[in-house]
Amino acid sequence: MDALKFGIISIDATMKSNVAVGPPIDILCYETDSLQVKMRARLEEDDRYLQEIGQKWQDGIVTLVNQMPSIDFSTLAPGFATAA
Repeated sequence: MDALKFGIISIDATMKSNVAVGPPIDILCYETDSLQVKMRARLEEDDRYLQEIGQKWQDGIVTLVNQMPSIDFSTLAPGFATAA
């Protein structure tokens, strides 16, 4: 199930960065080597699960960015020229 969650998060991120990608999202899952469909779903634009995943992903990214340290530009990296 984690792989499915990662897939939905990936699609959500793609939808945010590419307006040509969007619902409905069709999901089809099968167990390794079975090639027999075990789970099938369609997520429409107004689907509560899709909206919740999108919101949690957005909130998580914002939290992560806020926790990341800032870059220290006070020292120059060796080999970089400065603008005059």
